[in-house]
Amino acid sequence: MDFLGQVFGYAFGVVFVALILSVIYKAHAVDWARLVEIYGRDWQTPRLKKRFAHMILYSEGRPAKSYNSMLDIGLLEDGIALRPSRIFAPFHPPVFIPYTDIEGWSQQWYINAKSAELSFRKAPHMRMIMPRDQVEWMFSLTGLAAPVLAARPPHGKWPSLTFIAALSGGIMAVAVFAFGLVAGLPLTRQDLAREGDAVAERAGVQAVDAAEGSDVPGGD
Repeated sequence: MDFLGQVFGYAFGVVFVALILSVIYKAHAVDWARLVEIYGRDWQTPRLKKRFAHMILYSEGRPAKSYNSMLDIGLLEDGIALRPSRIFAPFHPPVFIPYTDIEGWSQQWYINAKSAELSFRKAPHMRMIMPRDQVEWMFSLTGLAAPVLAARPPHGKWPSLTFIAALSGGIMAVAVFAFGLVAGLPLTRQDLAREGDAVAERAGVQAVDAAEGSDVPGGD
């Protein structure tokens, strides 16, 4: 019975964790699902493909979702196919967006690269932010320059809410990492010396106790 109880306990834990992860991943895919409703299409073999590409997705009034280093981009004759990683971003079917549906503006997002913000004719409420050089590569098959205006997007200089949320999350992650690093630092020489004195003192007490225990009174 104890064995069966452990099996059922582990099984319940696995199912519980799987349900929690499912809820989290589905919540993460809400905005992508809105894009799939309009541009969803099966993945087709592209002429050119880029793996581990970068993308920030958000809709107006909602926090951004990061797909950095987990996006496949496929270039076809008439448009661009996007497919997030099935491992790190489940519940994300591929989409296909025609070149003629894409327009863009200059944006500020990445610290180490120029970025562009894209919107789509049939889904104007959706926004994608990508590195500028990646966007230019996405239009390389057309023989035309990427349709990215030098001006900022008409809805604002940058997506303030999403930028602040992402920045706050990054600061929190760095703070947690720093705290864990500091907490795990090795002992200093003074700490080691104090620990050695304490060990020696405990060893001396144990030796005295052992000596006193061996002094058994002898008989006549």
